[in-house]
Amino acid sequence: PHHSFRLAPYLRILIAVLYSKAVASKAVLVARTIPPISHVFALGFTFLLFFSWMATVLFAGSAQEHEIFPDMRTAMWHLFILVTTANFPDVMMPGYSEHRAAFAFFCTFCILMIFF
Repeated sequence: PHHSFRLAPYLRILIAVLYSKAVASKAVLVARTIPPISHVFALGFTFLLFFSWMATVLFAGSAQEHEIFPDMRTAMWHLFILVTTANFPDVMMPGYSEHRAAFAFFCTFCILMIFF
């Protein structure tokens, strides 16, 4: 299948920012706040990377390995979904129903990602 990339929606946003002084000043303020809090994003990414590696190792050989944690990229995506609580039980419940100790992994991950 052929996937296309549409540039027009992004250009509309850029045009709105360029023609509105209020939006442009707010965009500058947002851009200035990113460097001081970049270490928070780096820490969150490091936690996500570490826990996705742990998930691929801990759930190797289980039923959850094939559906939720088959590789690092998919594990990172599913753990990101878990921490945003978009589909919270969908990510955790297969591992929890197979082995109750999996709750410790998911609980530790959620506490660290949400509160730190």
